[in-house]
Amino acid sequence: MTKLTHYDIVGSFLRPEELKKAREKFNEGNISQAELTHVENQAIDQLIQKEESLGLKFVTDGEFRRSWWHLDFLWNLNGVAKYNYHWNNRSNVSIVLGLVTSKSGKLEKKEALIKRINEATELVPLKNLALSTQCGFASTEEGNVLTPEDQWNKIKLVVDTAKQVCG
Repeated sequence: MTKLTHYDIVGSFLRPEELKKAREKFNEGNISQAELTHVENQAIDQLIQKEESLGLKFVTDGEFRRSWWHLDFLWNLNGVAKYNYHWNNRSNVSIVLGLVTSKSGKLEKKEALIKRINEATELVPLKNLALSTQCGFASTEEGNVLTPEDQWNKIKLVVDTAKQVCG
């Protein structure tokens, strides 16, 4: 049996309260950029430790230095290159199935995820598939309507499901 080779995450995580407060103080002119960066660095270090403790092989800074992903993206856009790749039976392509919602705290059923992965194998070999959340947990500083505990339960579900499919 071919195995699911990995699982992945999509960058953004809910911002911790300390970081939200520091950003507010910075915006009010009550702390310096260096002080904000120090708080960001501490929050990112704690996030990476949490990600590693759940078994993630690739970690992210949670986009903790961003406000609104699309505005930060647009402000730094200097040109666009368009790429249009399709599966076409290429063995070096991974397709990430974003089957776990990051928009609500309701936890998906592992059996349903496994069923969807198996359905995907009708089109793409399992060795070329990965499992992820469908988006990040906080495209803006405010984050989505879920708790940090919900967020980590969803990451754990992605990791556990992928490991179960791997055998």
